[in-house]
Amino acid sequence: MKRLYFLIAAAVIFASVAVFGQFGADTVTVTENAKVAYGSCTDGHNYDGDYKVITVATCTTKGTKYRTCTVCSYKDIVETAKDSDNHTELDADEWIYFPEATCVESGVRYHICYACNAHVDEEVVPENENSHKGSGKYVIVTESTCSTKGVQAEICELCGEHCNQTEIAYNPSKHTVTETSKSKITVIPTCALEGEAVTYCDYCNNVAVTTPIPPTGNHVPNKELIIDVAPNCTYEGSCSYHCAVCDTPMYVQSIAVEPDAHVYEDYTVDKPATCVSTGEKSKYCIHCNNRTDVTEIPVDINAHSYGEEWVVTKEATCAEMGLKHKVCTLCGCNSVSVLIEKTDHSYGEEGEILQISADELSAQVKYTCKVCDYEYITIIPYNSGKDDSDYTPAGYYRLKTTADSSFIVDDDALIVLNVKTGMTLKTFSSNFKNFDEFYVYSVTGNVISADTVIGTGTRINHRAENGKVTNYYVSVMGDIDGDGKVSAADARKALRASASIDTLTGAYEVAANVNGDDGITAADARYILRVSAGLDKFNYDT
Repeated sequence: MKRLYFLIAAAVIFASVAVFGQFGADTVTVTENAKVAYGSCTDGHNYDGDYKVITVATCTTKGTKYRTCTVCSYKDIVETAKDSDNHTELDADEWIYFPEATCVESGVRYHICYACNAHVDEEVVPENENSHKGSGKYVIVTESTCSTKGVQAEICELCGEHCNQTEIAYNPSKHTVTETSKSKITVIPTCALEGEAVTYCDYCNNVAVTTPIPPTGNHVPNKELIIDVAPNCTYEGSCSYHCAVCDTPMYVQSIAVEPDAHVYEDYTVDKPATCVSTGEKSKYCIHCNNRTDVTEIPVDINAHSYGEEWVVTKEATCAEMGLKHKVCTLCGCNSVSVLIEKTDHSYGEEGEILQISADELSAQVKYTCKVCDYEYITIIPYNSGKDDSDYTPAGYYRLKTTADSSFIVDDDALIVLNVKTGMTLKTFSSNFKNFDEFYVYSVTGNVISADTVIGTGTRINHRAENGKVTNYYVSVMGDIDGDGKVSAADARKALRASASIDTLTGAYEVAANVNGDDGITAADARYILRVSAGLDKFNYDT
């Protein structure tokens, strides 16, 4: 609407300029050039009266007006100042309310000119008792019931009155009960059982409250005398009259002991049958232990009584297993035979010398089992008369550790102990003074490099100029499979050795005995397994 008024006003101004711009017979537009065209008066112009409006001034634009000289028709055109009261973009039907009237304060309304933003026709708007400002919190005005809706309202932050009322749905279970509400007993109480009373809602007449009624406690005895506890051979019984309603005993009387009223258990074996004799069983009273129903148990040909001693029917050897059994002490029958594990080989005291070292300090000897002819070849000291610091008492070339080494060198067993897992040959060799005089071989007989990890069974070899050969063997704690690591596979090997399923000797036996006690046990296997899982560590103290 305000835009339409502006367009109409512009059209009026344009038409006014066109009309007032024409004078006399000649058509002349009222411009600055008109002053020259008609400016022939020399003593001053003589104007015909007041100025006439060409362009009306508005709140945002200046206007123009003119007057005409009566002598020379000169047009005196001048600008007029802006008219702050002539608003061109004003919508008389659009009121702006600010601030708005509330329930406690009056407000203001006005029109606004969209050309200059001026406020026009300001008026005071009286207080409006319905213009509340809700707090967002509701209070109950009227409670709902089981059949009627309630009302809730917000509290006005300005005047504290109720506003913005809304309904509360009725609640079918929200009954109304008063002192005058109708009620009745639906279950009559007895001596032991509760009764029940109900109260009805004043609005919907449905049950609103259910109230229990305590038992009366007044028993009604039955006419029949009932035995509650029967007497037996040891204890008195009891009888009573029971309540006809709740069966509670009343007027309890005792019953004398009945010596013959025994209560017997199932059969008890007094004497078990054997492979040569009958047995006996009977029943006993649970109260007085009276015995009855004595019955014979037939001979049981399988009920043998074996002695503690084993009878060997076939001796075990290193070649095959033996047999043994036990003998029944009653009938002399033999038990089922049991296998006897194979024995160790039986070697003689003297072995066959296969080769003697050049220095005659050691010899290669073959021992033969006297039972199965199994051959075992080893190296033993032969002529240990030399005792030099470079040689062991057995005549082997000594492997010497440095002062700060934690290794233990067993010169009798020719084993290097206390070696940690994951150690390379380069690190291992730094613990010895004379290691450059030795060669190192893997368990497969190959020479290993400096970066190779040392494992159990690694052989440290020295060959003297006279042909004397010395072999030390590395024992890495917990490493039984020789890979230089501790794993579950090592724990399994230790467990098999502890159960005598496998046999570990030399450096492997030392590697498996991680707790340092006598022999390889399940405790060693468990210790190795915990270390492999990162749950424990070995003690490398010397």
